[in-house]
Amino acid sequence: MPKPPLKPLPLPPVPAPAANPLEIGTLLDTAGAARLLGVSKGLLQQWRLRNQGPPYLRLEYETIRYHVADLQVYAASAKVTPITPRPRAFVNTDKIKIETKHMDRQMKRRKYMREYMRDLATKKKLAKELEEKK
Repeated sequence: MPKPPLKPLPLPPVPAPAANPLEIGTLLDTAGAARLLGVSKGLLQQWRLRNQGPPYLRLEYETIRYHVADLQVYAASAKVTPITPRPRAFVNTDKIKIETKHMDRQMKRRKYMREYMRDLATKKKLAKELEEKK
């Protein structure tokens, strides 16, 4: 029995010409990209120097172009959603008082130790001077 003939694959549809000038395949210069992002041209230049900001094409030495789709993706990725603040928890003031008392005690001990060491150093210095006079 013979095999049926193979059917050709359908061709993909041809896209219609873009009615919107800011279509995905459109390239913008630095001024257009700056207007689209709402920043200055200088900021885009700084971003390029720092390897930051949206991706770009360098066609020649001074010819820089940006894909509109890349600019839109960059703008969407820079979106920040603020977090709603949490309600404040109850603060146990008794615990804070105990901690501050403990800290006060530590500070007093350290101050006492500094004074003690200073006095000890002074006593050693005086003892040394007395030995030298003898």
